[in-house]
Amino acid sequence: MEHIVWFGVDKKNNVIHLHSIDGVSIIHFLRGRRYRILVLTVLDKETNKEKTLLNEGEESVWVNENNSAELSYLIEDVDSNYPGLFWAEIELENNGFVRFMHGQLVVRISDFEALKKATIKVLDFYGYFAADMIWDFAVSCNKSLMISFVLAMEGHEITDEFDRMINHTNDIDKEHILLDAEINKNDYK
Repeated sequence: MEHIVWFGVDKKNNVIHLHSIDGVSIIHFLRGRRYRILVLTVLDKETNKEKTLLNEGEESVWVNENNSAELSYLIEDVDSNYPGLFWAEIELENNGFVRFMHGQLVVRISDFEALKKATIKVLDFYGYFAADMIWDFAVSCNKSLMISFVLAMEGHEITDEFDRMINHTNDIDKEHILLDAEINKNDYK
């Protein structure tokens, strides 16, 4: 099982992102929604190469809200028969999407409360038991946060961890700026 380290919420665009996460977690964002799968790729155990699970040349179809059979397929067949989901691009109704690649998940759902509800389920499943507090804090920050500071903590146990998240994120941002400047300086020599 992967371990979520980074989490962010962009309230303006109704988007969340999580890293590092298992592919099967996408089911929480598909449940009860119309969607169509555009890309679904796994790593083939025998060849150790990417393998698409969609029929080549076949147009993807919309799956209705009552989609338990399709979700069951994603859970049982895809996740059980392969070392895990490698890459997925899924279109949701109302200009939403689910994109998963190499443990990174980005989701846009037009209904912000529905996005929150699904995200909180995922965070809680991964051991972030103060998921509501984490969500509210991430919304107020509007940036990607290293949330592992609060792994397995209940809300009443959180003291200075949110401050540490911000400080750590700001330190990493500063390092990226310095690194980019160094790279750009060396590009012009």
